[in-house]
Amino acid sequence: MPEAAIALFAERGYRGTTVRDIAQELGIRGPSLYNNMHSRQQILRALMFSITEQAIAAQRAAIAWVDDVDEQLRRTAEAHG
Repeated sequence: MPEAAIALFAERGYRGTTVRDIAQELGIRGPSLYNNMHSRQQILRALMFSITEQAIAAQRAAIAWVDDVDEQLRRTAEAHG
């Protein structure tokens, strides 16, 4: 589901995408998606949390075992670039 929602939000914008659109992209009916996600806001929130967690994990991995602050900053930028 995340990929379908991200693609539709990127293509149509958040306001231009409905839960029904996301469900249709997934090949399911709207009510089936509503059983798991009750609103577009909940879908966006879940996506944002997931993306943020991935970014934090990438940053932590990039700076693991590095004490030099300049090197940490460089590695962080590379991890997010």
